[in-house]
This record gives sequence, C-alpha cells and structure tokens, in this order.
Amino acid sequence: MLRDKHISNHLKGDVCKVLGLSTFLHGFGVWCLRGDLINRLRSSHNRCVCSICRVSLYYAFHHHISSATPFQRLKIMDLDSYYNNRILRWAGHVARIPMTRALRLLLTGWVVNSRPNGFPKMARGWTLKSALKRKGLVVNFKEWRAIAEEKS
Repeated sequence: MLRDKHISNHLKGDVCKVLGLSTFLHGFGVWCLRGDLINRLRSSHNRCVCSICRVSLYYAFHHHISSATPFQRLKIMDLDSYYNNRILRWAGHVARIPMTRALRLLLTGWVVNSRPNGFPKMARGWTLKSALKRKGLVVNFKEWRAIAEEKS
C-alpha cells in the first residue's frame, strides 16, 4: 500500500505516522537511548520514508534531492521530533503525579553513589534536559516542573 502510486503522499504519511512511528517509538518516552541507538533508529526511519517516496540513494545523489524532501512530500517530521515529543509528554505525566505516590518517588529518586564502570552514561534527567533544549523550552527543572504541573 505504501508503494502504490495511486495513493496520495499525504495519506501515506499519515499511515507512516500511525503504524511506523508508533512501532519505532513504542515506549521510548521511558527509555534513555544512547547516541548510537538513536542513530540506528533514525537511519532506519529515513530508509522507510525514502522507500515510500521511491527515492533511492542513486536517484537522490544524481538529482540533488535533499534528505528533507521525502519528509516534506509525506508531510511528516523527522524521528528526533517525535522522540523528543514522547519524552516530554511522558515527563509531563510524571511531573503531575503527586510526590506521595510510590511511583513518583521511584521515578524521581536519586542515588548518591557514583555510576559503576560499564554502565550507560545516559540517564533520564540528561535525556529530558536535551529534549527540552532541542525544543527550545526552559532548561531549568524547577521552572519546567511548574509548567508541566499547570496542565490539567
């Protein structure tokens, strides 16, 4: 269906958002992805979008097609935008949970010990901070938490 010439690109983009991106990003609001993993997801998503638009690497190189053109044809955003939106949405839900609940205490708890060797260096706080920075939002956590708690 996604390679059918008789279906509009806008409809293909909607199907890609609903089926493809929900599969790619299932549960990623909670996970902290390292740079290499997000790069693998990004390249896989880019290949899918180019395949839907029937743009090969050879065709893109010889006809000077930018990497943003297939996304514009399908009227969808890049993977990073959707990933950051999911992180911020999940963090907003966590910020609105009362501090008396065990879930909030578990998710926002702090361990005093240093990280052991070999453990991933990406943590939820750093992921949230980078997502806020990419969106151009407030980076101060106290101000951000106040904004997130206002939404009811």
